[in-house]
This record gives sequence, structure tokens and C-alpha cells, in this order.
Amino acid sequence: MKTKNLFTLFALFALFALLGTLFTSCVYNPNTKERIEENLEETLIEEKSYSTEEIECIRIDCIYEDIKINTTEKSEIFVQLMSNNPSKIPEIKIKNNTFSVTSKVKNEIHPLSCTVYISLPKDFYQKDIKIKNISGEITIKDCTSENMYLSTISGSINTENQNCNNFKVETVSGSIKGKTINCAGFSAKSTSGSINLEIENQIILDSTIDTVSGSVKLTVPKDMNFNLCIDSLSGTFKDNINNNTYNLNDEQNITYNDDDVKIQIETISGNIELN
Repeated sequence: MKTKNLFTLFALFALFALLGTLFTSCVYNPNTKERIEENLEETLIEEKSYSTEEIECIRIDCIYEDIKINTTEKSEIFVQLMSNNPSKIPEIKIKNNTFSVTSKVKNEIHPLSCTVYISLPKDFYQKDIKIKNISGEITIKDCTSENMYLSTISGSINTENQNCNNFKVETVSGSIKGKTINCAGFSAKSTSGSINLEIENQIILDSTIDTVSGSVKLTVPKDMNFNLCIDSLSGTFKDNINNNTYNLNDEQNITYNDDDVKIQIETISGNIELN
């Protein structure tokens, strides 16, 4: 009986030692990160041009893919799909006057990497540009549309030189950065990610910025007319236009150059900076 028990203990010890070795090699092996990075290396899987005829809207609904949109001198929409897995690239369709890109991945345990490059003709005007992503980044430059809506869960949003009537961006923990935005009105919302917007023109629609703990930085033209309403429980407001700094614990209303257009900024604890 004692011999059997000793044999059992020895077998269990050997098994645990083997499992520990495997665990260590998988988790702590410095080569593991290199292997993952090698598996994530992207190559060109597909490239194609699409006619803009009858296209009025851009719709992108992705999960992990990075989306990069800019403009081109060409008269067609040009798309490049880069990925580490050719079978997992998103689907592209044109239907009901809408150019759409949709992720085909649902539940995937293997590491995936994909970047969707889209070049739009410079003179191509869209009624709507709507991009929703989960963990992938969104980068969009030099586009013109009636309405623009950009949304992520954790991926960052970077946009530059946009011309639109309604500009709306939302994220949970990703950062929002909008540079050279020309719009009639805007809306930006975040839970913990930072918001940094540069508005280039005099807005004519009431606009909002809403965050819980993320910081807010808003830059506007020096001669812009608007009423600023800040509602915050804590944090600071640095007014670089009037060279003032406020400790926030209540609602703050400031008028700049007399106008009925309102910019509402709501936070719980984030700091606010106006330039």
C-alpha cells in the first residue's frame, strides 16, 4: 500500500512538474511575443477598384480591423485589404446605393490582424459616412459628407480635415482626436478615453461633449461666437481664451462674443481645456 501511494505521489509530482514547464514556456518564454508578432504580420490579400456611380453612403461595421480612409485623385474607390489570414478578411458589397465593409469574424481564438485601406475620390460627396468598430482603430482624412458617425469600443479614432454638416464620434475607452473639423455642429462622447477636437469654423448648431473621466481639449477659432455650458462634479477648466482657470464642482456658463449657439460639456471628473 505504501509503495502504491509513493508511486502515485511520484506520478502526480512528475505531472505537475511537466505542466509547470509547459506553462512557463508558454507564458514566460521571451520568444512567445516574437512568435505572436510574426503571426500578426500582414500581407496584401486583395486590392480592387469600385465605381462611385449611384453610391450615396459608406457603411463600415468591423470588429478588430483597423480602418484607414483618405482621398485620391482617381475617379473610383480603391480598396486594399492587408491581413495575416486570407480567410478572415471583411466582406465588401455595394447594395442599395451603399458601399459597405463588414467583418466576417465572430468568435476567434487565434490572433488576427487586418487593415482596410480605402481611398475615396476627392470630389466624391457622400450623404452618410458611418463607421462602427470594436477594438480596431479608425483613421479618416480629407472626406466630405452630409453626416459623419464614427464609433469604437476600445479602438482610437483619428480624423482630420473633415467637411460635414453633422459630426458625431463615440468611444468607450479609446481616444478621440479630431483635427481641422468643419461642421455645422458636433457631438463627441467617451467614458474614459480622452477627447481632443479642433473646430475650424463658426458652428450654427448646438453641440455637445460628454465624458465620465476622460480629459477634454477643445480648440475653436478666436472669433467664434458661442455660449459654453460646463456641468462637472470635479476637475479643472482651463480657459486659455480668457486666461482663467476654474475648479469645477458645479455648472459653469460663459459667453464668448455673444451668440445663441451653445456648446455643452458634461464630465464627472475629467479636466477641460479650451483654446
